[in-house]
Parts: sequence; C-alpha cells; structure tokens
Amino acid sequence: MHLMRKLKFMPLLIEICKRVSTCEKREIKQLGKLLSSVIKTILNFSSIRENRNYMYQTNRLMPLLELFNWCLNRTTQVFYGIDFLPSLF
Repeated sequence: MHLMRKLKFMPLLIEICKRVSTCEKREIKQLGKLLSSVIKTILNFSSIRENRNYMYQTNRLMPLLELFNWCLNRTTQVFYGIDFLPSLF
C-alpha cells in the first residue's frame, strides 16, 4: 500500500473521481462502473491507518466528498443505481 503512495497512484484515482462533474450525461454509466472500481481501491487503501492519515494530510478527501454530494443530488432513479455509494459513505 505504501507503494501506491510512492507511485502517485492515489492522486490519479482522485482525479478520476473529479471527472463526474464534467462528464456528459451519456457517459455517466461508463464512468459509474469505473468509479465503482476506483472507490473499492480507495477503500482498500484507506483500511490502513497510515494511509488514512495520508489522505487527510494531502486533502485527498475533498474530491470524494464532492463526489458523495454529487451522488446525493441525483434523481432517485440514478441514485439507486449508484452501487459505490455505500463504500463512498
């Protein structure tokens, strides 16, 4: 997991999370599938206390909060189709 920080892998995953606000409507479904994998990877990464501290200290949580806010502001039909929401929460 330390290797993920060294290789700057986490900033890349966070950048993917930021894309949801600029994504076109027709691409949301494909991005949702990608986000599901990204959120699972971040969840595994954050399971170690040192990595959670890294996420706090580098302010990597803000894009995740913005993604969470975006998910909560979707229509009901889209909201229930977001399978990564519990992990994000």
